[in-house]
Amino acid sequence: QPQRIDFDEKHLRDMAAAEVAKYAEKNAGADAASKANTQRMTAEQKAKQSRDRNREHARNTRLRKKAYVCKLKDLVAQLEQERAREELERSTIITRVNSTHAIRKNVLTTMLAYRSSDERAREKWAVLLDEGFTFTLPITPYRWFPKTDIMNNSRVLVGVDAMIADTASLAVMAESIGRGVRRWREVRAEGERVRMAYFVRPEDMLVAADALMCRYTLRTENAVACGALCECVQHGMLQCKFNRHNKLVSAEMIFDVMGFMQQIQHASNLPPEDAVVPNTLEMATQRADEARIITAAEPPFAITHVNATWTGLCGYSPEECSGMTPKMLQGRGTELGVVSSVVKEVQQGRPASATVTNYTREGRPFLNFLRVYPLSSEDDEGTHFLGVLEELPLRAGP
Repeated sequence: QPQRIDFDEKHLRDMAAAEVAKYAEKNAGADAASKANTQRMTAEQKAKQSRDRNREHARNTRLRKKAYVCKLKDLVAQLEQERAREELERSTIITRVNSTHAIRKNVLTTMLAYRSSDERAREKWAVLLDEGFTFTLPITPYRWFPKTDIMNNSRVLVGVDAMIADTASLAVMAESIGRGVRRWREVRAEGERVRMAYFVRPEDMLVAADALMCRYTLRTENAVACGALCECVQHGMLQCKFNRHNKLVSAEMIFDVMGFMQQIQHASNLPPEDAVVPNTLEMATQRADEARIITAAEPPFAITHVNATWTGLCGYSPEECSGMTPKMLQGRGTELGVVSSVVKEVQQGRPASATVTNYTREGRPFLNFLRVYPLSSEDDEGTHFLGVLEELPLRAGP
C-alpha cells in the first residue's frame, strides 16, 4: 500500500528554507568577520556592507522561492505517481472482481445446465461444487427424493453425489410429464422425451462478496409436442455462496411447490394422488392406479409386493410372484443392456427410467415405460426398489 502524500505548504516552505540555510552556512565565516570589522569601517564601507547584505537577502529570497518551486514540482510528481499507482491498483482490483463475478455467474449457469440436461458425470460436477456442498429447496412430493433429505420442513442435500441423484430425479420427473395422456404414450413409444431447461438473465444476477442471488425460470421445452396437455413453468429465486476457489459451497432454491405440482397434474391428466412419488416402503404399498412392483434392494432383487394394477397388466398373481424376480417379465426381445443400466443407477441410490420390452404371463410382448425408485424403511435404510410400469403402444415393425 503506497504512503499517502498530503499537501502541506508550511512544510514545503520549511524545506525550501532548509535548502537556503545550507547555502548560507558556506558564507557564515565571511559574514562573522565582516561583522567584527564593522566598528573600524568608514561610512562608505558600511553603506556598501548594507547594500551587500540587502543583495544577499534578496538572493536568499530568490533561492527560497526557487527551492520552494522545486519542492512543489517534486511533490506534484510524487502525487502523480501515487495517483497512477492507485489507478493501476483500482483497475487491477476491478478486473479481478469482474473476472471473479464472471466465473461465478458461469459456474451457476453451468450448474443449472447440468441439472436440466441430466448430467451424471461426477468429475464435471466436482469442478463446480465443493465436496461439502449443500443444496436447500422445498419438499417436492411430485418427484422422488430420499426421506433423509427432510430437515426443518425443507429438503437439504449434502455433497456432490446427492446433487447428481437429485438431478436424476428431475430428469425422471420431466420424462413422466404427460403420462396420463394417450398421445404422450404414442410419442414416448417412438423414443421422444420431454426436455426441461433453466433460464437466468445476466442482468438478474446480483453478486456481493461470496454470494450470488438471481431469479430463474425452469420450463419444459417440448411437453405439448410430446403429448402433454400444457407446458410446465416454474419461477423462483436462487441464492448461492462460493469459496475462494469459485466453487459453490451452498445454494438455496425458493419456488411455489403446489403451483408447479398442479401444472404437472394438469399436463399429465392425473388425479392428485397419482402425482405423488413414493420414497418409502410404506407409501409404495398403498393403493395406486399405476402398476407397481417392489423388490428387495439386493441381488437377485426378489419380488416382495405387486399391486392389482400390475397383476392386471402382467398376468401374474401375487402368489405366483413369491420367490421370483423381475426377470420373469423378460424375453428374447427385452433390451438387457437398458435393464442393466437402470439397475446400475438405482443401486447408486438414484431414480432411473427407460423404455423396455417386457412379456406378460401369456408371453404377450408389451412396451413398458419403466421408472425405478429407491425406497427406504422406517429406519431410513435403503431396503427396497419400486418399479412403476406404464404400457406404451408397441413400435411398428420394420
